[in-house]
Amino acid sequence: MRLLLGFYSILLLATLAGCSKIPFDWRNKYCGDYLFSYSYYSWSGSSQSATIQKEYKGRVYYNKADSKSTIHLAFSETEDFECTIDKVGNLIYCGGEGRFESKDKVSFYYSSHSCAGQGLGGGVVYTISGQKD
Repeated sequence: MRLLLGFYSILLLATLAGCSKIPFDWRNKYCGDYLFSYSYYSWSGSSQSATIQKEYKGRVYYNKADSKSTIHLAFSETEDFECTIDKVGNLIYCGGEGRFESKDKVSFYYSSHSCAGQGLGGGVVYTISGQKD
């Protein structure tokens, strides 16, 4: 009984402290600050931009209101992909897919052209890799 009471006390304290993760959620192992390296190019009509490479200190996270199969990749100043994730770390986003190679490393590829209703007359392609800080 004491053990059960202690467990509930710890759970209540974690909730009141504003913990951003849900205790015992399997996605927790992937969440955190990441150093993302990514490249991208865009096109419009028949012209294509040069490939640009950047690094960004972003994060992998989920919101408490998200479904249990959702995780976010905030890999640039302006991009935050809300992906579907399975229990082995595979990621899916309309036009993109990737995976967590370990709990500390993620890779992802996205093409707006591959998502229905996107890329008509133009679009963007991202190649992303991230390493947990």
